[in-house]
Amino acid sequence: ITELLKNVLCLQQYIKHNTANVPLSELRVKMSPSAVVTEGQRVTLTCSTSCPLTDNTNYIWYLNSRPLTPRENQNKHLILDPVSREDAGNYSCAVKTNKDISSAPKTLTVQSITGTWTPAAAGVSAALLVLILLTLCWWVR
Repeated sequence: ITELLKNVLCLQQYIKHNTANVPLSELRVKMSPSAVVTEGQRVTLTCSTSCPLTDNTNYIWYLNSRPLTPRENQNKHLILDPVSREDAGNYSCAVKTNKDISSAPKTLTVQSITGTWTPAAAGVSAALLVLILLTLCWWVR
C-alpha cells in the first residue's frame, strides 16, 4: 500500500504542476544494448522514469510520432527481436493517465548486415574481373 500511495502521489504531483518545465520525473526511452545496432540483433527499449510507477501502468509506444500497434501486454519494455532496418527511427513512450505524458524521442539506428561497398572495394573488384577475363581470353586462344 505504501508503494501504491507513493506512485499516486508522484503522478498527482506531476499533473498538479504540469508545465513544459516539469517533466514526469524525466520520462525517457533507454535502448539496450545501444541506440546503434545491426540487423538481426535483439533490442530492448525501456520507458523509464525516476517516479515509481505500478506494474499495471499503461504505456504507449511511438515510432516517428505514430503510435505503434498495441501489443497484448504493452508495458514499459518494447522488444524488437530480431530488429530490422524498418525498425529504425525515433522512438518515444507515453504514460497513459488522464492526460498522456510523453518522453522525448530517441533515435534507433539499424545498420545493414551486408554492409556497403566502398569505391576502393568496387575498383579492386572491377580490376580483378578484367584480369580474369583477359586471362580467359588468352587461355582460350
